Order: sequence, then C-alpha cells, then structure tokens
Amino acid sequence: MSERLVAGSHLALVLGLVAPGRLGAAEADPDRAVVTLSDGERYEGTLAFTGGRKPSFFDVAKQKRFDLDPAEIVRVAVSVEEERLQQGWMFLEESRNDKVKLPYTYPLRKLRTAVTLTSGETLEGHVTAVFYLETESDERRFFLLTDQKGEKGQTLEALVYVKDVVLPNRKAGGKASGAIRVPPGPAAIVNLDREVSFQPPFTGLPVGRYDVFLFRGTTVRYGLTGGPVAPGDLRAIEGKIALVEEFYTGKRVVAAAREGETVRALMELTRKEAGHDAGWRYARWELWTLAPTAQTWDIRKRLYLHRARFPEAQGVPDFAYAAEDRLKGVPETATIE
Repeated sequence: MSERLVAGSHLALVLGLVAPGRLGAAEADPDRAVVTLSDGERYEGTLAFTGGRKPSFFDVAKQKRFDLDPAEIVRVAVSVEEERLQQGWMFLEESRNDKVKLPYTYPLRKLRTAVTLTSGETLEGHVTAVFYLETESDERRFFLLTDQKGEKGQTLEALVYVKDVVLPNRKAGGKASGAIRVPPGPAAIVNLDREVSFQPPFTGLPVGRYDVFLFRGTTVRYGLTGGPVAPGDLRAIEGKIALVEEFYTGKRVVAAAREGETVRALMELTRKEAGHDAGWRYARWELWTLAPTAQTWDIRKRLYLHRARFPEAQGVPDFAYAAEDRLKGVPETATIE
C-alpha cells in the first residue's frame, strides 16, 4: 500500500482506520472523488471518512463550530488566507527576551475552505480532517488543514496542501449542481464573488460568476472581468508585487482588471534557477486580488490556477496570452467550446 501524506499541521485530526469493502468505485458511485493538490497533482478514487468521525468545521460567518456529514459534501475548495516565510529565532537565555536570528526561514500558511453541500448551501471557514482515497489497488491519505508549518529551509511552493476535492456524481440543492464544461486540457476557473479558484472537473459549483483560464502548451487563453486599471495604479501594484520574496524569482503581471475597489491581476511566476527539484524549471499561474490602502496596495488573495515544469536543458519558454470575452463572467452552468 502506498501513501501520500500531504503537509502536516498541528490541527490535523486522524480519523481512524479505513473500513474494508470500499474499494473499486463505480463510475456512478456518489463517493467517487477527484482531489487536486496545490502542486497540480491529481488523484481519483472513493472518498472515505472512517471510524464514524466527521470533519470539524468552523463557519466564519456564523462564528460557530460543528461537524459536517461527509455524505452531504459535494465540493471542497481551499484557498490561502495568509502565507509567509518566517525567520527563525531563538532566545539567548531562558527567562530573557533577548533573541538572535537563526540562518534559516520556514514557511507558514493559513487556509480557508469553502464547502458546497447537497442542500445547495456553501459554507466558508476552517476545517480540520483526514480523509482517504481508495482504488482497487491503492489507498492514499490526505489532510484538510487550517494551519501549516513547514520545515527549516522549505519553500512555500514545496509545502503542499489539498486544493480541491470534487464529488462529480453528487447533486446540490436537489438538482444537478453547477458545471462548466471546457475543452480537454489544463484549465482553472475563479469564482469572482467568493474569490476562490477551482480545478477540473468543474462540477458541484456554487452559484456565481466565473472567469475561465485555459492552458494549451505555451498559449494561455483567459477571461478577466472588470475595467482598465489606471497606469499609476498599475505601476504601484507592480512595485508592491516586486517586493514579495518567494520561490518564484520571476513575477510578471500579464493583465489586470478593476471591478469596484478590487483589482485582479493574472500573474505569471517563473523560476529559471536551480531549486529543490534538481533538473527542472517551473512556471506557475495565479490570480492575485488586490485592494488599495492609504499608502499602498494590499495583496488580499493569491488564487492558484496552474503549474508546469520543464527540463533544465529546455528551460522555461516564453508564453503567449490571449484575452477572450467569452471566458469572462461565465455563469456556474455553461459550456466553453
């Protein structure tokens, strides 16, 4: 039996042993699930919460904690609330406040989770759980987390978390839930009202408007809802982004659009230097949402879209971008030809 243990947290709760007899999910099995990780890896199988335990969920709107019934979950979408590289410190002596800086950093991350239920309701907050994906020959364990803390010297990119869980054979609100159909190939969608991104398959979607992003080789087609960003604001945003230190040393604002006080920026992130994965170079796309403050711009959300890696000998290619109106503000039920 192989196992993928996704990035630990002191809030993770082990739910027990997997009950037998759940292997071999049929295509119409309501427990069939597709899991996407933050590094783009995808897994399919039968979803299992075991031992009679239920995921513990804190609803931020109601300020209340309760247990979720796994049978009522249609989709789980995880986004980053906050993340940073924390400087290592130590106290010089016990009972004294004098500290010395250590020669390393470690990643910290706080996650927010949106859960769509069979009732049609979508809850937003923080969840703590362990779940399993089972196939006829394999079983994998995953954590749904609230807080993550990485190892010394680890990058934020290397600290992987569960990004998306979708159960395509379940319905929300007593009817087939929202579904956006796109051509085969890597893709992502962003719910503009909830500021959360989704990975394929695009089923179990809450009501709302979605911008669509299609990745085909070195061409990226996208929709970006909103009007133009003033040149002065764009320069200030680019200056703010340039100050962000992270694994990706190349940061490019491909396009930006403003809707009310919110600016959404399609970001191309690249790393052409050697990293933790020898022999490979990386490109990653995110949608950043920013809001103005009295002095600068606040980076409010960073929503994962897609990641690609290339052999070191090939290097990271140049990408072409095409904005398309048909990919902007798409409803939760739509077909993109």
